[in-house]
Amino acid sequence: MVSEMTLVLESRLGEGGLLRRVEAACRLTRPRLQIVWAILLTWVPISVLSLTAQLRSGAREPLFYQAAMHVRLLVAIPMLLVLDHVFPEVCRHVLELLTGQDFIPQDDQFRFDRALRKAVRSTDSMLPELVLAALGGIVGVLTLQGRLPVSGFALRAPVSPAQTWYALVDVPLFKFLLWRSLWRWFIWMSVLFRLSRLKLSLVPTHPDRCGGIAFIRLPSVDYCAMLLFAMTAVLCTEWGAHFEIGTSLAGFKPILIVYGALATLVAFGPLLFFCPMLYKARRDGLIEVARMATQAGRRFHQRWIEGRDRSGRSYGFEVQGLAATVHSYRETVEKMRVVMFDRNDMIKLLVATLVPTLPMLVTRVPREDWMQLLSLFTGGWFG
Repeated sequence: MVSEMTLVLESRLGEGGLLRRVEAACRLTRPRLQIVWAILLTWVPISVLSLTAQLRSGAREPLFYQAAMHVRLLVAIPMLLVLDHVFPEVCRHVLELLTGQDFIPQDDQFRFDRALRKAVRSTDSMLPELVLAALGGIVGVLTLQGRLPVSGFALRAPVSPAQTWYALVDVPLFKFLLWRSLWRWFIWMSVLFRLSRLKLSLVPTHPDRCGGIAFIRLPSVDYCAMLLFAMTAVLCTEWGAHFEIGTSLAGFKPILIVYGALATLVAFGPLLFFCPMLYKARRDGLIEVARMATQAGRRFHQRWIEGRDRSGRSYGFEVQGLAATVHSYRETVEKMRVVMFDRNDMIKLLVATLVPTLPMLVTRVPREDWMQLLSLFTGGWFG
């Protein structure tokens, strides 16, 4: 039975923290409304100040023509605000499936509740988010003073009103939302680690070939894909400023490989905690199903081959039972995965990670390199 404490903790995970309290106080609890107000607070003032300064003096505001600024304010910040609502939903879904399908043994219910209490306490605590907000403010001040370079911020003397607003409002807000999203992912990683220490009631014959708990990987695919997309979009605008037009694809290869590997590790690394558990479930399942197959095969042989079994069971019943046991052995237990994620999950994550790099690559890589790449994938058709 699922305890009432478990149900309360499941519903509260990810619903607290400093940002949620501010949103509730300002009555900005809907994602669309939050995005609208975020744009009004960040991008609109920059645009108005930049255009006003240009009309007065005739000189262009360099900040307004920096792609990194627009990507941060119009892409990354809205996506991070959406992530704030995705996190509790995907985590709650996983926890409800764990408890609703009785994967948590009664003996481990207390340990499971304790793990949830720690996670809820971490997401509800205001101290970590206050620290993150203070660090974001420090980054903004250092940016304004020219001590910390930030892509999209072209410092000049005197500092323009648009630059002041960007450094003291937009940069701290972006840093806070980004670090907060990473902090929440770290909390979920700790939940997964504690779950992997429990003796979950896995089902080796489950068709998902992960003992029935393949749904645990959902936050790694959904949440991390969106988080990495936002991060990559910002990073690519920063990288683009350091690569000259005409840079070959080979020049981008090392950094893309390293970044893709780190992204995969961040997203799917926590799922490796469950490898020992899955390995043991597969081994025990193979032994158990093999024992059942031995018994079913022996009964079938004694009754229909040797004619010694007089139990009265029908031929069709015994054949179906033997066939079902063989199918369970070959198609589920024997193919049960020790690693919870598969190739399709990795492709989804890499697509979300690498798609934001395309604008940078298209504008920096010469046409000849793209033609060579197309010829490689099409067997020379474009050659």
